[in-house]
Amino acid sequence: PFFEKRFETASEKYGWLNRIICVGTGERLKAGPRYTIYEML
Repeated sequence: PFFEKRFETASEKYGWLNRIICVGTGERLKAGPRYTIYEML
């Protein structure tokens, strides 16, 4: 499955996350979920 992800943080250190949009895929593994996330340009 594909998804769109936005982040929200009040931290100045990670404030850049508030300005990006990401897309990614996810899969279910025995050890737990694995997500691959890419920043859109």
